[in-house]
Amino acid sequence: PYQQLPLSGNKTAQFARMLRKATVPAALVCLQALLVVWGIHALGVSFQSPAQVILTALCSSLTFLALVLGLIFVFGAAGRLMALILLVIQLGASGGSYPIELAPRFFQIIHQWIPVTQSVNAFRNALFGAYEGQYVHFMLVLCCIGVGSVLFGLLGTRRWEVVPDQDFKPLISSARSKEI
Repeated sequence: PYQQLPLSGNKTAQFARMLRKATVPAALVCLQALLVVWGIHALGVSFQSPAQVILTALCSSLTFLALVLGLIFVFGAAGRLMALILLVIQLGASGGSYPIELAPRFFQIIHQWIPVTQSVNAFRNALFGAYEGQYVHFMLVLCCIGVGSVLFGLLGTRRWEVVPDQDFKPLISSARSKEI
């Protein structure tokens, strides 16, 4: 539970609380990103720059995680809904599925300001050499969005639900975990 904190962790700083909640999901999204890159390579897709593809996958995954967690830490359950809405908006505004010039004007306006656009452009550069010379720019913008999301999450200090240590457990638990 992202908004629960054990009583023993009540005196920790907000950054330490965020880090505690993000560590396992960060490891999982990194593993997922590496598996996707491996799977695409196993399907026979060749990369112009394999190192950039891996770096882009990892950075993109961590940025999206930071953005979602920042929204959750600040807005609570409403942050989850905001993250979902942002995901849907990004799908239309990223220019990944079809040219952004064909999208409605609203999507064209926000196109350059959403993280998926930066990720798509960085992947296009790493995979095929598109946007030559702009890879660093795309990655810097993506990293700035990630850092900004972490800083935004630091504002969420009032959203923690402190519970006794013995009551702090995963939301889903098996019969085996209750015996232990």
